[in-house]
Amino acid sequence: MNTLIKISIGLFLLLPLSTLTLMGQEDKQTITIEDDKIIIQKDSTEIILDRSNNSEEIEQPEERILQDENGVVDEDDMSINLDGDDHTKSDHGKKKKKKNKFRMGMLDYGISTYLVDGSLNHDELEGFALNHGKSNNFNLHIFRHRVNLLAETLFFEYGLSTNWRRYSLKNDIIIDKEVFVTPEGNKSLAWTNSDVENKKNKLRSTHLEIPVMITISPKDSKFFISAGMFGGMRIGSSQKVKNKDEGKSIIKDNYEIRDFTTGVVGRVGFGPVDFYCQYTLDPLFNDGVSPEVMPISFGISVLGF
Repeated sequence: MNTLIKISIGLFLLLPLSTLTLMGQEDKQTITIEDDKIIIQKDSTEIILDRSNNSEEIEQPEERILQDENGVVDEDDMSINLDGDDHTKSDHGKKKKKKNKFRMGMLDYGISTYLVDGSLNHDELEGFALNHGKSNNFNLHIFRHRVNLLAETLFFEYGLSTNWRRYSLKNDIIIDKEVFVTPEGNKSLAWTNSDVENKKNKLRSTHLEIPVMITISPKDSKFFISAGMFGGMRIGSSQKVKNKDEGKSIIKDNYEIRDFTTGVVGRVGFGPVDFYCQYTLDPLFNDGVSPEVMPISFGISVLGF
């Protein structure tokens, strides 16, 4: 009796036993015999035993992933080690890369303030000293796109956002629309004292911004750190005053707030929660207009990337 007949009889005898064993398992398995191949299917894995060389020893089987947990077909062939190492891959096996990430509608919330000679001390800043606790920042990211640059670790990130900065003034003043010009030609924002005590007194600016950043996130980790720059265009500015006698009033004007700005931005976080800091490299007001203050915002992402 030749080798082929022996193999056929052996498979015939083993088939009922294999079927009984498989019926007792939770995962469904099927065995199919096609010519010189035995095909074993289990969930999304297919193992092929090739007997075409008529040898009595079974060669190393071939394993193919039919689909992943999301139902996506993976055409790359995989091989396993009979010694029990399920992580060995064939030389021609390819790893699936992370898809580029695109998100819309993210939101930052924090504090808007400005530096005076590199300090947050506004005690000597006449008229424009801030109440930090009531000065806030809202940054709505219309969209952000993260593109993989290197080994799913280094990314390029860009987007479009609308940034609202609200500076809460300590003093009850009304900012004049016309600047004061000294005899020497220096310009300064002028104001008049309010006749009543204000519950709210905020200088507000709104910018449309484009951030461009480099992001580092270790593979298979939720931690990330980003750094880059942004460019902004002013699309609105006003002073909002609220008091008991006159109620709420909004006075729209440019208040010498510059039209175009540039700055640096940094983020660090874990998963959907991250902290940000945004520093503008240009003064808040136009060149040559005092007070010369440098805007800075920092806070947390409420709806992160």
